[in-house]
Amino acid sequence: MARHLGAVLAFDYPRNWEDQTEVRYVAPSRPGPLGEESPGRIVLRRSGLACDEEFAAFVERELRLRAAADGFVIREVLATRVDDREASLVRYATLESSVPYEHRVLFVPLHEQGVAMLTLSAPRSELAQLEPLFERMLSSVHLGAL
Repeated sequence: MARHLGAVLAFDYPRNWEDQTEVRYVAPSRPGPLGEESPGRIVLRRSGLACDEEFAAFVERELRLRAAADGFVIREVLATRVDDREASLVRYATLESSVPYEHRVLFVPLHEQGVAMLTLSAPRSELAQLEPLFERMLSSVHLGAL
């Protein structure tokens, strides 16, 4: 067995299980057209490459999965770097409960066939206000203890 040592809980899990940790932060809620809404959120998720899968193929596969969302439109795909690693930054749009959303997802390959995905999302109506904050958050990304 392996041991997960989290900030909230620690527990044992089978060593051969894949770590798909997800961390989520949301901006404080405020009234919106559909009730209480958050103007922005960040989700960090880990996933793994399929057997013999290249990083670029993983990004394409993940975008195909996200394409199932209502109103999905890719706005931009950029090659970038995080520390010494190649990375991809994708900007795309969706509809969530009929509300247009804009997303930024940074894909970063990790050791041992892992990939980190940092997704920043906001309603399109909030994007002008949040874009400088999103850019600052994305520029602050560095590899952690792997």
